[in-house]
Amino acid sequence: VEEQQQQLDILLQSQRQQGFQLSQAPLMRLHLIQFADECYQFVWNHHHLLLDGWSLPLVLKDLLYFYQTFYRGENLGHQPALNYRNYIAWLQEQSLPKAKEFWQYKLKGFIAPTPLTVDTLPLLREQSNQEQLVSFSEQQIQLTVQATEKAKSFVRQHQLTINNLVQAAWALLLSRYSGQTEVVFGATVSGRPPSLVGIESMVGLFINTLPVLVKVSAETELLPWLKNLQAQQVECEQYSYSPLVEIQGVSEIPKGTSLFDSIVVFENYPLDAAAEQYDCGLSISNIQTTEQTNYPLAVVAVLDEQLSVKITYDTSKFDSATVTRMLGHFQTLFEGIVANSVGSIEQLPMLTEVERQQLLIDWNSTAAEYPQD
Repeated sequence: VEEQQQQLDILLQSQRQQGFQLSQAPLMRLHLIQFADECYQFVWNHHHLLLDGWSLPLVLKDLLYFYQTFYRGENLGHQPALNYRNYIAWLQEQSLPKAKEFWQYKLKGFIAPTPLTVDTLPLLREQSNQEQLVSFSEQQIQLTVQATEKAKSFVRQHQLTINNLVQAAWALLLSRYSGQTEVVFGATVSGRPPSLVGIESMVGLFINTLPVLVKVSAETELLPWLKNLQAQQVECEQYSYSPLVEIQGVSEIPKGTSLFDSIVVFENYPLDAAAEQYDCGLSISNIQTTEQTNYPLAVVAVLDEQLSVKITYDTSKFDSATVTRMLGHFQTLFEGIVANSVGSIEQLPMLTEVERQQLLIDWNSTAAEYPQD
């Protein structure tokens, strides 16, 4: 079993390094590996251009339906989903000039991306071509069930969302790291317009990443600030069809410079639910996904019984200890928001208990004996 896992790890690593050439079809690779008589490992690699995270359970649902039909010897009676071309047609009907005007107004005066300056490693180093291969790693934390329930109760009480709290905590963290009162990061949106009939069952790439601009003034009251952040999200959703390259083009950021160095992704699609409604002698377990973006750092939040937060990061720009501290700061800010709805945002704590102990007690233990003469 140990040798099987080692061989699987080697395969997974080689597949990640291989990547995809957009000029060479197909942009997908499938591997089925038999571990035992009735135990298989299925590895599915695909480029994000083909489909997004929302589409994965839709594909899985169809797969299980076909498998169940075959297993029972039944005839297919499947109603196919609407074609992706319907979305393309909708997209072509949208007003790009209007969207450009909106984003130009939103980004006015913003001339540089928010720096992620906490313990970053030197970005300019002499490296061989082999060493210049981008390498990503990840770390993850989980809030306790109790802390997650408190957050759910908080957002219900104030008509907010968990996604709203995640973005707020990240905005505060960026502001405190950079010392800036206006920060920007990217937020991934589903990109599925409710007005398009059948959009929820279409398979393809719909997601988009939009800039989120947040003003962080120390004296600002927390709850009105959260409400304002949510209102901005709703406003920007109207123009979520805007290509990011077009948004970049109307900003005052120098050409060739990214609008932001970090993105926030809130995932709310159940990967396991599709498998529960089929009885076909097949069970799917231990689903794991790995993806990487072209940004140095991505924050991925998934809400279940426990809220999990994962940071995927470029190892040439951040080391593991830095990301560990970052996750600790994020969790402290997130839980601080839930616990302190009344008051200003400057009152929210960021340091973990370990860091508070170091700063206030351990590093202040400086008493020493000196000669009296």
